[in-house]
Amino acid sequence: MSKTVIRITPVGGFDIPGLENWFAVMAGKGLRFSMTTGPLTIFEKTAQQTVQIHLEPIRGAVNDDPELNALYEDAGWHYWGIFRGSFYVFASDDLTAQAHTDSETQDYALKRFFQRESDWRCTACLRKCAFCSAFIKTAPHGKLIGHGSDIIPLRPFPTDLCSRSY
Repeated sequence: MSKTVIRITPVGGFDIPGLENWFAVMAGKGLRFSMTTGPLTIFEKTAQQTVQIHLEPIRGAVNDDPELNALYEDAGWHYWGIFRGSFYVFASDDLTAQAHTDSETQDYALKRFFQRESDWRCTACLRKCAFCSAFIKTAPHGKLIGHGSDIIPLRPFPTDLCSRSY
């Protein structure tokens, strides 16, 4: 029997409260967070645990940070791993334990989210423009063909066949 379980992450990668809650629920089912790969989250089968989870945004290089881990260990938190190269995952058996949750850390995570989101949208827009430009007719001199400012797109099939009645 396998000691790992793979699940699709049901919440967004920067939904900190949602991720923390999901990891805690999974730990309650005996699945301890291990690592991520793309949209998949890998868990290790363990005994059921009631834990509190904290996600700490990664600043700089994505490596284990022994100094940060030691600070959390002293405060009663256990290091579980790295979530998608964006967060360190810590867990505590003490449900009243408080991790430092200052507004600057939350602000940093949100700025990273919006930066990635805007980068993704710009890339998607450029891809759509490149795809659409393949369907625009141009004359040998490189100007668009059309009536005035109209652009005539290429059609994948004759449109007159669609209007015939049989």
